[in-house]
Amino acid sequence: MLTLISPADDDDEDSDDDDTDDDPVLTYRSIPHKGGVNRIRARPLGNPLSTGPPLPPDPYHVATFAETGKVHIFDVAPHLNSLLSPATASSTLSKTPLFTINSHGRAEGFALDWAKPIGGASSSARLLSGDIHSKIYLTTLTPTSATPSPKPFASHTDSVEDIQWSPSEATVFASCSSDRSIRVWDVRVKDRKSVIGVAGAHDSDVNVISWNLSTNYLLASGGDEGGIKVWDLRNFKGCVRDSCRRRCALQCGASEADVVLPCQQHQGAGAYTRRRVQLAHGPHHLDRVAPDRRVVLCRLGRRRPGHAVGPLG
Repeated sequence: MLTLISPADDDDEDSDDDDTDDDPVLTYRSIPHKGGVNRIRARPLGNPLSTGPPLPPDPYHVATFAETGKVHIFDVAPHLNSLLSPATASSTLSKTPLFTINSHGRAEGFALDWAKPIGGASSSARLLSGDIHSKIYLTTLTPTSATPSPKPFASHTDSVEDIQWSPSEATVFASCSSDRSIRVWDVRVKDRKSVIGVAGAHDSDVNVISWNLSTNYLLASGGDEGGIKVWDLRNFKGCVRDSCRRRCALQCGASEADVVLPCQQHQGAGAYTRRRVQLAHGPHHLDRVAPDRRVVLCRLGRRRPGHAVGPLG
C-alpha cells in the first residue's frame, strides 16, 4: 500500500506543556498495492513540490517496483491535491495504476530511476528499471501510453542494485550490481551494452551509486563490504574509502562537490534486508546518530586516493 501523508500545521513549536498530551492529527491518502514495494520513485517535477503538486489533468507520476516483478506507475497528483483541500476531496480517487510494466516477468528488482529534464531534451517521461536477473529496461511514457523497450540493457551478470540517470547528459545512465561492477550506458547504443565500466569496483556487491550534481564526471558508490568510493569517469581511476558498514543509501551533496552522505543499515537482530532506505539531506551538515544506525557526512576534497574518510564535525 502507498500512503501519502500531510502533517498537521504546527505554528508554535514551543507550545505549553498542557498541549503535550494532545493526540497528533494526521491526514493521509492510501493506494492499495499488489505485492510488497521494493523501491518507489517519484518523477522529477519542473518546479519544487513545495510550490504545490501539479493540478489535474497534469499528472504526478510515481513508480514502484513490486516483489511480484511488476513495475507500476501511479498518478498521485489528485491525491496530493485532495490533502491540500480536504473539503473538496473526491471520494472517487483512483486506486489503480495508470500503467503496469511486465517486462521483467516474475523477476523482482530494486533499481528504479526517472530521467530528469535536461536542456532541450524530450518532454516524454523515461523510466529505467533493473531486476535481480541482471536486466535493465527503459520505459517511455506519453500522456496516453507507456512503452517498454523490447530489448533490455544487458552487460551485468547478477542483480542490478541501483540505477541513476546522468544529471547532465540526457541519454546516459549508470548502474551497479551484485556482480561487483559499475557500468555507464548510452541509450543510443543499439546493442544495449554498456559503453564503459569497471569490474571488481568493490570487494563485494555494489549496493548504491550517486552522481555528483555539480561535478558531473564524479560518481560515488557504496559496497556491501562497507567501502565508499568516488570515481572519476574521465579515466575511471582513483577512489576514496571509509570504514562504515553496509550501505543502504548514498547521495552526493547538491551544492558541495566534495560532500557525500552515506547511510548504513541497522545491524540489529535479523539478516540484512534488501529493502533500501532513501536518504534525505541538507546541503551543509548532518549529525551522526547512534553508532548502530549511523548517518555520516563525509568530505572528500583534498585527500589522496585510498585515504580514509572521516565524519565532519
